[in-house]
Amino acid sequence: MDNSPNPLTYHYESRLKLDYFLLGADVAILGWTIVNLGWLPSDFWFEIGIALSWALILTSLVLGILRQKDSSEAFGLNSLMLDAGERADVIEKNTMTGGTFINQQTGEQMSAEKFREYAQSWRDGQKNFKKRYDKINDRGARLGGWSFYCLVAGLAVLATLRFLAMIYQK
Repeated sequence: MDNSPNPLTYHYESRLKLDYFLLGADVAILGWTIVNLGWLPSDFWFEIGIALSWALILTSLVLGILRQKDSSEAFGLNSLMLDAGERADVIEKNTMTGGTFINQQTGEQMSAEKFREYAQSWRDGQKNFKKRYDKINDRGARLGGWSFYCLVAGLAVLATLRFLAMIYQK
């Protein structure tokens, strides 16, 4: 029995777990601060601070959602890229022995060399999918990083506000 995970789903699922954690933390912190503001002094600078914290957490939430969209799109593009490669491999393998092939739609015969040209179109498609996959995957990684940094910055502002509120109230 082979217990090795499928690398495609393994990386995709681990990325989703991180996204769900970050989005859950964003929503939980945002919800807690909206409902629980009794500790916050009624001072202009504290209100600016809590607004900044909310803005950073909301930015983290939006970036996390965009990252999930990019992750899903990258997963789909990777599947299309693999499919195009498999189709090109099958065509190339079947045309190695030569012979003629019959077009099922038109009924006309074509040589192995002519049929092999179809494999090249699949290879070109595979290269296009790879370029798009790399672009979207890189963008998703950057969005995930910025989402995390915005969450940490929002938490830092919130912790600083909490610390200053304790000092201010004494």
